[in-house]
Amino acid sequence: MSGKIVVAVDQDGVLCDILTHWLSEYNEQTGENITEEDITEWDMFKFVKHPKVLQEILEKKDFFLKAVPHKDSLEYFDKVLKDKELDVVIVTQIPRESIYGLYEKRKWLKDNFINFETNRVISAHRKYLI
Repeated sequence: MSGKIVVAVDQDGVLCDILTHWLSEYNEQTGENITEEDITEWDMFKFVKHPKVLQEILEKKDFFLKAVPHKDSLEYFDKVLKDKELDVVIVTQIPRESIYGLYEKRKWLKDNFINFETNRVISAHRKYLI
């Protein structure tokens, strides 16, 4: 034990915005017009007519590389990473069927946060347990 405070940070929706791109791709492929305001619960699959299409988008190559950093996340997360009293890890969910997800999420982190070590990524499907 290092004596440091462990800080677990979610990637999607906290450090970056994948929802805007995800919905844009979905709407383009299906002709629907789902907006962020239409999604009122965590399980967004129940708000769309074509949940399979929504899932397939997550599994596409380069999907996670297109995520946009949330405003101020670049500045503030970098400060958190430099704090010597903190042990910072990323806890993120990788789509089960995605062969690209883990690599792309790690690459995105490294590209956007040069002080982040990619061996500090924890993949979890049931993040609420952590």
